[in-house]
Amino acid sequence: MRFGFQLPTAIEGLYMKPGSVKVSDFRKIATTAEKLGFNSLWVNDHITPWKKPTSNNIKVPNWYEVLMTLSYCAAVTTEIKLGVSVLVMPFRDPVIIAKQAATLDVFSGGRFILGIGLGGPRQEFDKLYPRLSNSNRGDLLDEGLEAVEILLNNSNVSFKGNHYSFDNVSLYPKSLQSPLPIYVAGNSMPAFRRVAKFGNGLITTAAPISTLRHKIEGLYKAVEYTERNPSEIDVMLSVVLCIDHTTEKAVRRLHSSMLGLRFSEEYKASPGQFLIGSPNEVAEKINQLVEIGVTQIVPQHIAGDTPTQFMDQMYFLGEEVIPLFNKASNIYH
Repeated sequence: MRFGFQLPTAIEGLYMKPGSVKVSDFRKIATTAEKLGFNSLWVNDHITPWKKPTSNNIKVPNWYEVLMTLSYCAAVTTEIKLGVSVLVMPFRDPVIIAKQAATLDVFSGGRFILGIGLGGPRQEFDKLYPRLSNSNRGDLLDEGLEAVEILLNNSNVSFKGNHYSFDNVSLYPKSLQSPLPIYVAGNSMPAFRRVAKFGNGLITTAAPISTLRHKIEGLYKAVEYTERNPSEIDVMLSVVLCIDHTTEKAVRRLHSSMLGLRFSEEYKASPGQFLIGSPNEVAEKINQLVEIGVTQIVPQHIAGDTPTQFMDQMYFLGEEVIPLFNKASNIYH
């Protein structure tokens, strides 16, 4: 099991107070995560708020562009991997994605992971690209993924699709990693087939154990169908995280946080799918995830209304939960 952590690129106004994230926080989180031994850092991709503010006095959240943020973090770290979970394919041209991804991999010394997905709310896409309001984002994703994969791994290539096309393009420098790791986000068979065809990993969201097991079985079937080995695929789980010294304190922390506005009711209905509780309780939940095939955990919904509270959760996970998990794993094996 590997552990990653989130950078607060686009969570102001969602799970963190608007105006609270400063550039210095990215340096502090990145360097601290590396010192704590986390395997990876991840960013989430939003460009503009899609909901109208309920009041003119509400601050507009700062949402930082993801690849530029990772480039900054690459300059202040040396070992930790840097991933995007996920770059929204329908927002961008595949030639530019491939060029930026390869360059970032070179600048980071071969530490970049390119996560690609459909994106969240349709409203954000429609707001950015009203002329494409009738487009099927799944079609854009499929075609864009194919184009990016061709560009990253070949030279003098041409492509002609319904949405994207280019002629005799070569992109240099090539990525240091060959091939550059591509992760695909999703929870359904179309996503699993994209992973099987193009990907090194699946990024999927938390769910009850039985549901997760069913998803991973579906992924394995799709991968085996393409005559690939499922053991080569990283199964990365995006989780909700809220840790405190006791379960009761963790639950209170959740309910009093901005994160709780979205997840409190879901937690009451199905607490088992969330990493919420004491360090021992969270470590035990991680053990259960290992047993069904999850290979990497990245908290992407974190109970921290400010960068300080956000990092408090990183310390809980890195200094208390992961050692407990590792100790239990060593005893078991």
